[in-house]
Amino acid sequence: MRAVVRSLVAFIAFTGSAPALSAVPVPRIIGNPLGVATSGALFTDAQGYVVLGPSRPDVPTMLDSRTSDGRLRWRAQIPAICDHCSAPGVVQAWPDGTIGPFGEVGRVTVVDRRTGRVRSGCAGAGTAEPATCITVRNTRDPTDPVRGVVATRDGTQVWAFDDPTDAFGLSTDVAMPGPAIAVAGTTVYVTGTKALIAPSTTDGRLLWSMPSTRVLAATTADVLVLRDRRSLGLMDPAGEMKWAIAPTAPLRGLQVDWTRRQMYLAVPVDNGWRTSLRAVRLTDGTTRWARTFPETAVPTGVTAAGQVLVRVNRSRPWISYPEQGRGQLHFGASDSVQALTADGRLRWRLLTAESVTDATELADRSVAVVTGRSAETPGIVLRLTPSRRAAMPRRLSLRVTAVGSVLPISAGIPRVRRLVVRVASPRAIPLVEEQVLRTGVVTEQPVLIPAGVSSFSTVVAGTSVRYRAHGARRPLAAFTVNANGNVRRTT
Repeated sequence: MRAVVRSLVAFIAFTGSAPALSAVPVPRIIGNPLGVATSGALFTDAQGYVVLGPSRPDVPTMLDSRTSDGRLRWRAQIPAICDHCSAPGVVQAWPDGTIGPFGEVGRVTVVDRRTGRVRSGCAGAGTAEPATCITVRNTRDPTDPVRGVVATRDGTQVWAFDDPTDAFGLSTDVAMPGPAIAVAGTTVYVTGTKALIAPSTTDGRLLWSMPSTRVLAATTADVLVLRDRRSLGLMDPAGEMKWAIAPTAPLRGLQVDWTRRQMYLAVPVDNGWRTSLRAVRLTDGTTRWARTFPETAVPTGVTAAGQVLVRVNRSRPWISYPEQGRGQLHFGASDSVQALTADGRLRWRLLTAESVTDATELADRSVAVVTGRSAETPGIVLRLTPSRRAAMPRRLSLRVTAVGSVLPISAGIPRVRRLVVRVASPRAIPLVEEQVLRTGVVTEQPVLIPAGVSSFSTVVAGTSVRYRAHGARRPLAAFTVNANGNVRRTT
């Protein structure tokens, strides 16, 4: 695969803090990056993972499934839905082995995670044993006798909770997704625009309701809810509130570690310029620790070892003065994937040049990271071994090819050269590339050089180039392109 994960550096002055790169372990990358149909969310199972591309009107949704070692299992394409159609709900993995729902209300499909086959599916929540589909009927349909929650099994209605006056706000608006539904044990939690209701999964009998409440996650012992759009609370299955906290802003991300009784909240701070990640104890709602990240930080999953994976996306370059005494101004822009322990310590970090869309642990304890620039560009999947550090090469090979000038030299346009860098390594190597301009400004960006694949870097005459490992000051290789466009290796 010739594509190399890298980014363009925007030369925009933005005052901020640079990532602290020193003494941070970099996980080993397994093999070379894998190309997928598109970049997006990750769903995992015992055999591997599925990458779900973003869903947009008039554009097919792409799914790409691979085994844990990167072999392609299947690819699926979901036909585009019409614009302004009523979406069936939030796409997620269900206990019956499917991913969905896709399409629109009335024409719902799901994808089998094992085979990639697209078939008719459930527009709400599905249970595995017995296989039951729980949905909310559209109260605006005058031909439908039931206006509320309906449970069907093999196409036959099992029970229905009727809400003819729309007292709980279970109506599905034509331009909005349907209500959030979660099933845990013998209770189904359905979010209406007016209240959260909890019918029994056996007969549809209403157990309790709570106004202005939305279900976020549920187990047989706990129900995590959002009240009045700001107050986050934990209830028991009987509807009794255990505790409630009020985040300072709407949630940017949420992950729950039910095993260790801890959840991770990401909320924007400083008018959205930064993100505060808080670890909250599920026992009493108190904060165990908090960290502040530049720009957008979203927890994407919790590993079996209890480490929370966080994707950090930076849309603006940062400026720093990391090397005192040299008088150089450093520019850079990079996303990253970070792993924090349950007590808040940074376990490892990997800088990425492309935008990170998701990261999660696979069944073999490796971590899959999905990156990509846009929905139109094929995504890249990196597989990491967090328990082992990346091995850095002792030397980089170099080949130089002329790119040429757009205009003659007399017009003041400098010569340009293309550096072709290769590493002698059986696996992809994450490095940091620094270009030192004639003005003394240093631009740096992460570069991932796959094994046996060249990394191309265009360099203007009068520029020095350095390649170093993450967190290292001493470069592995350094080159200088003089005014005539000739390249000389300095390290």
